[in-house]
Order: sequence, then C-alpha cells, then structure tokens
Amino acid sequence: MSRWRDTKKGNVTPVKKKEKVKENTTLTNEKQISLSARMKAFLIDTFLINMPIIYFTIYVLMGGGAEFGQNMTMGWIIILSVNFIAVMLFWTIKGQTPGLKAYEGILVNTQTRKKISIIQAFVRYMMTLICILSIIGIFLPFLRKDKKSLQDLLSNTYAIEVDSQ
Repeated sequence: MSRWRDTKKGNVTPVKKKEKVKENTTLTNEKQISLSARMKAFLIDTFLINMPIIYFTIYVLMGGGAEFGQNMTMGWIIILSVNFIAVMLFWTIKGQTPGLKAYEGILVNTQTRKKISIIQAFVRYMMTLICILSIIGIFLPFLRKDKKSLQDLLSNTYAIEVDSQ
C-alpha cells in the first residue's frame, strides 16, 4: 500500500518493462510490408504500368495484333525496356511504385534507410525478372523468417511502411 502512496506523490518512478529482442531481427522501428501486400502491389504495378505500355506498343507502334504476332520479339523488347525505364524512375525518384503507394510502402536501402540508388534499382529489377521465372525465387520469402525475397537480399533493399519511416 505504501508503494501506491509513494507513486502518487511522485517519489517513486514507475518500473519500465524490459523489451525482449528476438535473435534474427533488426533493432529498428521500421515495419516491413507484409508479403501479401507486396504481392498485391506488384499486381497493381503490372496493370497500372504495363497495360498502357502494352496497349501503346501493340496498337500504336506495331499497328495491331497481327503485326505484333509477326514481330513479337521486337514488341516485347519495347515493352520491357519502357517498363524498365518507368520502374527505375519510380524507384529512384519517389522510392515507390503506384502499387507500393497504394499499400503505403516505400523502398529503402537496408543500411542507410534512405532511397535506393540507381545500381540497387537495376539489380532489384533484374532479380525481379529472374524471380518471376524461377520457382525458388517465388517461394523464397515463404521459407525465410524475415520474409525477404531474393531481390531484397541481392539488391540490399526492402519495402517498409511509410508511417514507420
């Protein structure tokens, strides 16, 4: 009973609880975006960035579906190169694509917690293409505790929530 009186008078400071730290976690206040939110952001980016590029390439540059079918290699080179430029600009200037913005995320460097460099964006883009085509690249985040994908690990980047920055 006396502890309560001392605390009420301001003589005793309240006891702070010790925080438990897990072994394989970073000691930052940043919260990584969930895996499902990153997948949904990727789908949004696919439709918001790629669909206009695909439409423009097939119907304006190539003249229609038949012409695109005859020269499909050139069409896909145009589509992928314009997509590459658009995504690189989003990542390096804003730090987020429209999909990441929709899910309130931003792409940051692992060490500096700032926007990523052009080299990191290039590595991340190339590794994303490889991960889409490989089984291991797709399932790696499900096998890791920190839920980082292969492009996160090799480009030294990850997506965090905007409000935790």
